[in-house]
Amino acid sequence: MKNLKTVIVMASIGAALVLGCGKFAARPENQYTKNGCSIADAKQPETADEYVKQGEQHFKRSEYQCQFFACDYAISLTDKDADAFSCRGRAYKYMEHDIVRGLADLTTAIKLRPDADLGTYYSERGSLYEAGDQLDAALADYQKGLELSTTQALKGYVKDDIAGVYNKKGEKDLALSAASDAVQLLPDRPFVYRDRADIYIKMGKFDLALADLKKSAELDAKNPK
Repeated sequence: MKNLKTVIVMASIGAALVLGCGKFAARPENQYTKNGCSIADAKQPETADEYVKQGEQHFKRSEYQCQFFACDYAISLTDKDADAFSCRGRAYKYMEHDIVRGLADLTTAIKLRPDADLGTYYSERGSLYEAGDQLDAALADYQKGLELSTTQALKGYVKDDIAGVYNKKGEKDLALSAASDAVQLLPDRPFVYRDRADIYIKMGKFDLALADLKKSAELDAKNPK
């Protein structure tokens, strides 16, 4: 009996060690720190949320490789963070133009939080579909993003995206309608006038295009980067 108890105890310890080692081995090497990624004056992230926030900072700086490393490591810490999948999905788009993996990540983000962030996940996935020339799928996602948007600014951005898809599809009247909505929603943003001017040019309405381009230049001059 004593020998049996010993065997059971040893087996339990062995199983615990195997499970523990397996869990430890499942976590990949931290490529973020290995590749020297950092944000000046910011502490090194530790939690998944901190890695995602760091990744978003890299995105704003167009540092897509470090964005990927940060959000990829966040996912290794937890596979339930929708923002981490959204962040990594956008990194795939800009870093390697890997539309397939980017779409997979954005689809995961939507499954985790289908109504979150005012539809931004749908708009982000729509941009990936558009980058992959899947225009009907892009339009469907943009429309869903528009439904979930609750602020004037977000609606304006999505309307501009919708106008761009219709323009690519050659549906000029629908493109112009969406672009004009974007101008009304974002009257102080130069890019909406430039985008509508492009549609006017394709429609042969050069005077209207010139007016929009002048307006865009005026706004650029008022708000130089």
